[in-house]
Amino acid sequence: MMGYRAVSMSACRRAVFSIRYVLWLGLAMLPLGAQAQSETQRVADMLASEGDANEAALAQLIQNALTADDAPAAFSAYSGSQVVGLNPREIALRVLERNLAIEDARSNRDLARQAQLEARAVFDPVLNLNVGIKRTDSFDRTVTGTVSARVFYPQYEDPVSNELLEPGVIVLPELVQDDTGIEKIVFNNLQEDREIRDDQTIFASKEDPNGAQTETTFDVVLEQATPWGVTYDFSFGTVHKEVFYDNRGNSFDAPWASTVLFNVEVPVNDFGEDASVAVESRVAALEEQRQDWLLKTRINGSLQTAALAYLELINRTEQLRIALQMRELTQTQYEATRKRFRGRSVTTYDVSQIEAELAQARANVESAAEAYLVASDTLLRLSNGHPDFLTGRVAVPTGYSAWLQSTLAVNLDQAQQTALSQRPELQVGMLAVAQAEIRQKNATLRLRPDIRLKAGLELAQNGTVYGYDSVFDSVANVFDPDSSSITLSGEYRYPLGNKAIKANKAIADAQRDAAGLSEQQARRQVEQEVANAVNALETAMAVKSHAEQQLDSADKAYSSVLRLSRAGSATQNQIINALRSLQQARITDLDASLAIKRAEAQLLAAQGSIDRQYATWVARNAFETWRLAALAQRGDFRFFVQ
Repeated sequence: MMGYRAVSMSACRRAVFSIRYVLWLGLAMLPLGAQAQSETQRVADMLASEGDANEAALAQLIQNALTADDAPAAFSAYSGSQVVGLNPREIALRVLERNLAIEDARSNRDLARQAQLEARAVFDPVLNLNVGIKRTDSFDRTVTGTVSARVFYPQYEDPVSNELLEPGVIVLPELVQDDTGIEKIVFNNLQEDREIRDDQTIFASKEDPNGAQTETTFDVVLEQATPWGVTYDFSFGTVHKEVFYDNRGNSFDAPWASTVLFNVEVPVNDFGEDASVAVESRVAALEEQRQDWLLKTRINGSLQTAALAYLELINRTEQLRIALQMRELTQTQYEATRKRFRGRSVTTYDVSQIEAELAQARANVESAAEAYLVASDTLLRLSNGHPDFLTGRVAVPTGYSAWLQSTLAVNLDQAQQTALSQRPELQVGMLAVAQAEIRQKNATLRLRPDIRLKAGLELAQNGTVYGYDSVFDSVANVFDPDSSSITLSGEYRYPLGNKAIKANKAIADAQRDAAGLSEQQARRQVEQEVANAVNALETAMAVKSHAEQQLDSADKAYSSVLRLSRAGSATQNQIINALRSLQQARITDLDASLAIKRAEAQLLAAQGSIDRQYATWVARNAFETWRLAALAQRGDFRFFVQ
């Protein structure tokens, strides 16, 4: 488990004592400005009330440098500026709130979530309701034709002799004569001459005796596709007919008739988890996760940038303080040397040498001031982003002393394992591989012939003549049909040449290979970054240990020179040189502390866990640190760092 270990207490006490002593000595030599900004005073008072005299003195030092008569030339454009205190907590929150890259990534994540909902909507049931009215009417249709009238002259053969009888006489067969007693039938009043009549006109009509017929139809259709490729639909329809008689004169007084239809289609090859119908929804689900990790990538990078910028501000502020102190010490030494020159205790060479050293000290102040202002503007720009926010403001770091006094306990194997499981770039790469594999498997399925099995069941009530009196009776008896039908069919489809599917398979294979190579490259890069960060952290910790020893030695040497000075055995040059050695040791110790924090930020960013560790970095007191550790131990900390 990765945790924190504290620097030795004796070293901390020595460092704090030395820092405060040197600050007191340096500030005593500086001309304090008479016009201090109220905001700066509040920052200094706040830091002093929290017991951090080092940071309070630093804020006051920056304000004095802005208003001093011998202020660096770089400060001329910032004269009268407000000193703004920024702590790690404020920097982290402001960077996360105002970072446009994070906002863009968050928007992409929201778009991916909506795209997933849209892709999954294809599996939602679809309900169709349809109401229709059909009116059928028929009209008179008259067909005009002519027929020729003919006179009827019956003339038949004799049933015995087969000879023609006279017109109008029918001789019955003997059996009929015996049964009826009638021998023959004679037609009277026959016209001897055939009467020729005019052709007659005939009229034909197909008019419905019931008039217009009206049908009212109510249909309900439910359709759904499943993620496995199966599709089905269920439909129910009922018809109301207003018909009174059929063609045979039967009455039709039960107008309701209903029909139920169920269809299912099952693909044989394009079936299962890799079915085409489920590809887009599965890819969209992975894309939402990928966008989540991309958002964490932006957060990870933004926090790393903020941490490095904040460390740079600490470094440049401390370097400016040291440069100002060295300038004042050199100025004091120069004045002492001039006094001794007037007393003929030193030569012109000694005066020239101290003048050159004073000029170098002033040049160092100018360089340190420029570097400090650049670091201040960079951090203010990160924390706000609006150009107007930079006007009339300079930043000083606050609340960083406790942060610099703790370091991470490093384990290379654990660091690598943490990076492989938490680094956002790796998760993005693995999700891209998973997306490519889904498309590749589906492309392989589509290379096979497309075979589909279909089945249908229809239950119908015969409403041609008789139905049901009410719609409720019709619906209640829908599964007691007048007729039923079952259909089974199979469909085989294979495009000749199948070029499009083959090209799609080749594209899917190429995309899978590209995603795999990118994931492997990202994995190697992460492993290298973690190894480099661990090496840098271990090196910085070793340098820090050596710097603490140097600081302890310089502190002892300076104390020894002061004792000799009280006894009159040490010269002013020896005192100032000893103080310079102490200041240089402080610079080295500060650089080592900042190098540790830079390496920590680099390691946490390489692991992808800087967002989780940053909260413990910026805890304001011991209680917050304990509370965050308790949340992490319970597994609930993730809810506070999403």
